[in-house]
Amino acid sequence: MVLAPGGEGRTAAARGSAFADDLMAAVAEQVAPYQRVRRLFVVDALPVTDTGKVQKTVLRERFADAVA
Repeated sequence: MVLAPGGEGRTAAARGSAFADDLMAAVAEQVAPYQRVRRLFVVDALPVTDTGKVQKTVLRERFADAVA
């Protein structure tokens, strides 16, 4: 997930953490446990190819340690 610019002077990491917590709490109220996202990573920008497609392999490699 990539956050939009801005955010009351807080760092991107702090905004991302707060947003992720709020999102997970809201989803917990609305969605069955088996449908919920287990992990949510907030990044500054998504790696993309020259044609604008998201490089999923780069994301998998970047977050492999956190998932394992």
